[in-house]
Amino acid sequence: ECGPRKMNKAYSQQSSIVKDKLKTIWIIYSLVKLFKSLKTLFKIIIDNIYFNIFSNFDEILESE
Repeated sequence: ECGPRKMNKAYSQQSSIVKDKLKTIWIIYSLVKLFKSLKTLFKIIIDNIYFNIFSNFDEILESE
């Protein structure tokens, strides 16, 4: 083939490849963002648990 049809076909294939790569990058970015949020959330929860355990432990030791 020659002319605009061949050029449009090549452009269309290249465009779909770029769209697929952008979609993959967006998925990876979203997952990384989600895992960072979950890491922060779990850190807060674990810190609160440790704080409650050790504060209660100190109260038990100080009581008679």
